[in-house]
Amino acid sequence: IPSGQSYKCTSFKVPGDFSSAAFVLAAAAMTEGNVTVNGLDFSMPHADRRIIDILIKLGVNVEVNEDDGSVKVIGCNDLLSGTFDLGDSPDLLPVVAALASKANDKISILGVEHARFKETDRISAVATELKKAGLTVMETRDGLDLYPPKKLRPFVGHSHGDHRVFMALSLIGLVSESGCTISGAETASISYPSFVDDLRSLRGKIEVSEK
Repeated sequence: IPSGQSYKCTSFKVPGDFSSAAFVLAAAAMTEGNVTVNGLDFSMPHADRRIIDILIKLGVNVEVNEDDGSVKVIGCNDLLSGTFDLGDSPDLLPVVAALASKANDKISILGVEHARFKETDRISAVATELKKAGLTVMETRDGLDLYPPKKLRPFVGHSHGDHRVFMALSLIGLVSESGCTISGAETASISYPSFVDDLRSLRGKIEVSEK
């Protein structure tokens, strides 16, 4: 980088966040819902836009309008299975793991050994919590093998102080007949302060209790 440079004023519109949008899109996919997320910018290098390809591979109806910056998802009854290398998009690990709860067979996630060094060891944390919900989960060095349960069971989940773990567990709560209780709702404010309110606006039933 050459020296002697200087800054100058400019205008820049900060686009929507694909990492956060992934949870809303996945929520629609898992609940057979219908949602459109606006304000996304497809001209910029967002690694987590890969969620679109993942949902399509899982059999979800996805409509993308790059000019308008929008993604529409129409959920389906049963998601398909698949293997996903998330080496370039490790923040998708929790949300893809949550999608496994509605898959028709095994979902494998690999290439995310570096996810062990996020806010928590996300591989271990996600494995621990999804087992509580009834999934069969095998932890590998760099990922997870997840098998959907015949029926999700009620559970008390722990966010491990990680916003993405909390949001992923919330998605499982949406599709569990018995619901669940998750600690750490406040962690969502790290990246997605309106997460709970947005799920409520989409008719998700969520109660937040303060202790």
